[in-house]
Amino acid sequence: MSEFLLKSEPIVRLSAFVAVFVIMALWEVLAPRRQQSIGRATRWPSNLGVVFIDTLLARILFPATAVGLALLAEARGFGLFNAWPLSNWIAIIGSVVVLDLVIYLQHVLFHAVPALWRLHRMHHADLEFDLTTGARFHPIEILLSMLIKLTVIGALGAPAVAVLIFEVLLNATAMFNHSNVRLPKPADRILRWLLVTPDMHRVHHSVVVRETNSNFGFNLPWWDRLFGTYRAQPEAGHDGMTIGVNNIRDPAEQRLDRMLTQPFRLGDNSYALGVRERVESRTSTESKFMTERKPPPILADKHYEEDSAFVPANLLREARRQKGLANRLVPHVCVLDPDGDIVRQGRTAGRTVRDPDWACYHTDLYRLTHDDIELGIVPCAVGAPFAVLIAEQLFASGCRLLISMTSSGQLVELRPPPYFVLIERALRDEGTSYHYLRPSEFSEGPPKLLASLEGAFDGLSVPVIRGATWTTDAPFRETPTAIAAMKATGLHAVEMEAAALYAFARAGERVVLCFAHVTNKMAQVEGDFEKGEADGSIDALAVIGAAARAVMP
Repeated sequence: MSEFLLKSEPIVRLSAFVAVFVIMALWEVLAPRRQQSIGRATRWPSNLGVVFIDTLLARILFPATAVGLALLAEARGFGLFNAWPLSNWIAIIGSVVVLDLVIYLQHVLFHAVPALWRLHRMHHADLEFDLTTGARFHPIEILLSMLIKLTVIGALGAPAVAVLIFEVLLNATAMFNHSNVRLPKPADRILRWLLVTPDMHRVHHSVVVRETNSNFGFNLPWWDRLFGTYRAQPEAGHDGMTIGVNNIRDPAEQRLDRMLTQPFRLGDNSYALGVRERVESRTSTESKFMTERKPPPILADKHYEEDSAFVPANLLREARRQKGLANRLVPHVCVLDPDGDIVRQGRTAGRTVRDPDWACYHTDLYRLTHDDIELGIVPCAVGAPFAVLIAEQLFASGCRLLISMTSSGQLVELRPPPYFVLIERALRDEGTSYHYLRPSEFSEGPPKLLASLEGAFDGLSVPVIRGATWTTDAPFRETPTAIAAMKATGLHAVEMEAAALYAFARAGERVVLCFAHVTNKMAQVEGDFEKGEADGSIDALAVIGAAARAVMP
């Protein structure tokens, strides 16, 4: 029996892996849970490449497998279950349950210790969530996990059959609960009492720190409920949540070589459990303050379901009457150009024409045709209140897609400026967004809209990176402490409009895209604010044109 188990173990494990992989892959194709913005061709070669490296290293460094160690313990009589006269079934079931608990505790440990988190972070840095994510672990983490597992197997004296069952179950459930598959809600609700389901574990892969540090179970769901780490659903919903970690949003980081070097290149401990506890302690104190006193005026008397009494269409009607203007629609694609560089360069080149019928009291609108797309560009609308004021009037005047191209300061040093960030979410450190949406940490870009931009910028000469930003009302109050906190959160850049524009878009079901043109380091170095050729307007127009073609082909 021992010889049979030792010889058949690799075949059993490989057969189970291939069978579950094929089943889950077909299920993902037939009934996907979420739309994916980054395709399998980009991610799967690297994710499966890691599996190959992990397997090879484990076989070289640990030629005696877990099953082999269990057989050795049985032959020599060491370990708990070999010392106690228990029935085989109790020993087998007990071993599987204890090993699963150890994997849960190990998972928590890799989130709690910053050095271990940097290894485990590679697993979380996948920008999508599917069955290959379940096998994507850094080789050093795999080797450390193997040492822990072998130690426990030896101490337990776990039966070899139990170890084989556990190994097969662990691999199979890891692929299952990481799969991008849709389960009927009633089935998920029942099954998650017995097994970690994809919807349950997906919460763990959220960019939101408190969600990342929950739902640690891989196989049995009981440990999360027992130890208080269970979270039923993501705050943004499964379709609206963002997968990954905040400071690793560049698709280039999904290359195998960059995945393997991530722990040694990119420092970020903001997801570590100790950091979360400090943040939650502070948040609890602030919540107590809010409950014991009146909320500040910006959060008081907000009635989000009510229509506004003052609407942009009426303002524009009166402006046209006073100025004697025609009721002319703006182009379908409009651009907010806070620095005014696109308009200035367009006027110099004779490409822009001022629209004489734009009725806004506060701004001019310029028409410019780029790559056969007519754009309506409003320059110098700086800051959240002004940007949303103009956005309201643009959509009331026929705009169907609004693109904000704002200059921004670098936080996380991904590469030297200038480059662009497609803003997926923006921290709401401004006031305007709270007039449109209830309080939350971030304003989110529309997931389907962001997904439609997959590959749209591949042919451009300037990088476009996806990520999160910090929207502030007070650029000259960006203190060193505040900047350090935002860097620790993994925010890519600081700007002044995105959180408000995305809140406006969500509240009114408008189509808005926000880009951060990262051009500076907040004047902390000399020679800053260099945007590139023509003050960056050529590259900015290339990004705007690519986005417009992808969204409105």
